[in-house]
Amino acid sequence: MKRAVIKTDFGALEITYQTHDELDNGLKSLPEDVTLIQPVAQKLAPRPTRHPKPGYEDVYAFTPNSVVELLRLPPSAVEAAALALFAYYPDTVPSAMVERSTGISGVVRRVLTQTPYRKYFQKVGKDYALTRDGLALVVEGVVPKLRAAATAGGEAP
Repeated sequence: MKRAVIKTDFGALEITYQTHDELDNGLKSLPEDVTLIQPVAQKLAPRPTRHPKPGYEDVYAFTPNSVVELLRLPPSAVEAAALALFAYYPDTVPSAMVERSTGISGVVRRVLTQTPYRKYFQKVGKDYALTRDGLALVVEGVVPKLRAAATAGGEAP
C-alpha cells in the first residue's frame, strides 16, 4: 500500500492508495475531511511556543499557554499596557490578556481608552493593539528605562 502524507497546521493527514484513481479520490475528498477534522484537532494539538522578539528576551517572556509575562514591570500603567501589547505585536489581543499580563484591573477604562493615551492604543474589532506612537513609546522609552533601572540596581541588562 502506498501512502501520501500531507502536513497541515494541526497535524498530518495520510491517504493510503494502490492506484492513481484511489489517490485522486482521496485528494478530492481532502477539503471536506479538513473541514471536519480541523476544529477538533486544533483544540487537541499543542500550540507552538511563542518567543520574545529578538533583543527583548530580558523584558518579557511567553508562558506555555502563549500569555505574556512581563519580566520587568514598568512603573506606570500606561507603560505596562504598552509593553504587554508590544509583546503580542503585530497580533491584536483582548483586553483580558492585557489585564492578565499586567495585573491592571479595568485596563480599558483606566488606560486603553483614556484621552491622553489614545495615541498609543487602538481598538481593532474587540481587541487592542499598539499604534506607531505606542511602538515608539515602548522601543524608545519604556524598554531603555527598564534596562537602565536594572543596570542601576545591579541587575545585568
